[in-house]
Amino acid sequence: MRAEQRPLTESDLDQMWDLELEAFHPDPAHVEWWKRWERAIGLERCEGLFVDGRLVAMASALPYAQWFDGRSVPMGGVRAVMTRTEMRGRGHATRVLRACLEAMRGRGEALSVLYPAVTRPYRNLGWEVAGTVVFRQVAPRALAALDPGELDVRRATAADRAAIRACYDRVARGMNGWLDRSVGRWDWFFDRFAEDHLFVAGDEGYLLYRIVDKPPAGPEGFRVLVLDLVAARSAAWRALWGMLARASSVVRMVFLRSGPIEPLIHAIDALDVTVTRERPWMLRLVDAAAAIAARGYGSDVRVAAPLDITDATCPWNAGRCTLVVENGAGRLEPGGTGSVRVGIGALAALYSGWATTAQLARTGLLDGGTAAERTALDRAFAGPVPWMIDEF
Repeated sequence: MRAEQRPLTESDLDQMWDLELEAFHPDPAHVEWWKRWERAIGLERCEGLFVDGRLVAMASALPYAQWFDGRSVPMGGVRAVMTRTEMRGRGHATRVLRACLEAMRGRGEALSVLYPAVTRPYRNLGWEVAGTVVFRQVAPRALAALDPGELDVRRATAADRAAIRACYDRVARGMNGWLDRSVGRWDWFFDRFAEDHLFVAGDEGYLLYRIVDKPPAGPEGFRVLVLDLVAARSAAWRALWGMLARASSVVRMVFLRSGPIEPLIHAIDALDVTVTRERPWMLRLVDAAAAIAARGYGSDVRVAAPLDITDATCPWNAGRCTLVVENGAGRLEPGGTGSVRVGIGALAALYSGWATTAQLARTGLLDGGTAAERTALDRAFAGPVPWMIDEF
């Protein structure tokens, strides 16, 4: 058998779609939409492995960026990791993911994020759980406890798109882990959800939702999935939830993407907002030095913490260095005692603010260091618990 690993091209689109059908079972009617967006993203971002000319495994990295402490960090969003059923367990996915990491580093994407179906293969390559999205449900009648105020809510038009983007940007930069949505991501967003329901509350908030059970749904009504509810002011937040409250006669349940802490529990009876499932995402530092330099830090934080980083997949990250944070900026300086021993995955969980040194030490992912050095690391990366409203 002859194996070849390379970036994919226009001539590979049909094989890519065939593999996608086998792995994820999308609607065959969506093939032209899928091809259009694969071309728009850039086929060169897809790495494929061919055996005797047949595409047997692939993965791709989307051109994203992620907010951490008020600064946007370039990130490759890994998606479409697929292997032919009969070719699994042979390391083919590992090979294309290694190629993706090399390509991301070459493009200056300091981070990589993925949503795993299983964690172990990605953990072995240096990704670690470092954030989440939590799915919750609330009955519209429970939302009646919210005072919606008097801000007008109206159906959005194409003329509102700039205001919607600006509203999201204002909120996202204060949220650790949210995407810094590019023009391309917004184009995809408006195209992908064109048939769903989009409303705005002035220029300060917007709501996008989908009807899950198409009417007629019987006497119990139908369900609504909130895809985006973003508000820069409390008045807009209350007005948008208030609109959903007024649908209680026909909507039996509202589902929403959420973070570890959902603001609704502070505005209505907390027991009415229940978790249905959680989907963690994994983070990798593709280029540790670049990632440390790119994120934000508290202006009052001054840290010098010695690290010894292990990274079997990306050796350019490995070795002794000192994390220095001062004046709102961070850097990795080569050398030092290396007293805090940490793998690249555990460092990602610290970096995002997801885990503390104590949590990582309890699970054997961090070792060594004095109490003061560990406290310094915790202070450097402290911030809002990371989560993400986007999925990919």
